[in-house]
Amino acid sequence: MINKTFAIRECTDKDFAKNKRCFLADIDRCLAPCENKDTQKYLSELEKVYEFMYGKNQFALNRMINKMKDYSTKQKFENAQEVKEIIDLILSQTHKTSLLAEPVNSANVLFEINETFTRDYVLLLSGKIYVKKQSMKEKDYFEEAIDDYFAQTIHTDMLPNEEDLEKMKITLNWLTKNRNKVRCFYLKEFKNKEELYRKLTSQSTRYNLPEVTVFDLKTLASQQ
Repeated sequence: MINKTFAIRECTDKDFAKNKRCFLADIDRCLAPCENKDTQKYLSELEKVYEFMYGKNQFALNRMINKMKDYSTKQKFENAQEVKEIIDLILSQTHKTSLLAEPVNSANVLFEINETFTRDYVLLLSGKIYVKKQSMKEKDYFEEAIDDYFAQTIHTDMLPNEEDLEKMKITLNWLTKNRNKVRCFYLKEFKNKEELYRKLTSQSTRYNLPEVTVFDLKTLASQQ
């Protein structure tokens, strides 16, 4: 999606060092920094990529909509359809992240899911998903993750892996579709875990989380 939206190079460093433009530059998919000495123009394009990755989608949408209109005017309908698919992907991503007020990869949020008789809790911490489970047989690391956040514990394995990304995709899809049942609590707004739990339990004086049901990701996936 990024490669088709922004004109950045996709070549290897070895090919880039040849200082010779490739076919991507000929079809306006690359600014050809290999031969174009206007580095500021390419850096500006890269800056737009970084903004897009941090959730600022409007520029990308405007660019692709204008491109789709241009193709349609020239009756290049297959090209216009390809661009429309990219627009749909961008809108889909915007829809997922609209639940949050900050980028998904850096968000530290506790989601409370209000069902009729129960409340479930999902923690999104720097791209990793932790689910509060009712069963004591399986360790969920939910409490430990919250404790580590407020203790400012530094972990060397905090980068999300492929499994984390898949869990995040499934979870955010479900949360977005059921947003009327969801409350978001940003951890940065609380000084400690007790203050967070006090907010969660409202009138209750207990600091422990209420009993929750098992939040099975496989079940969520089947509801997509």
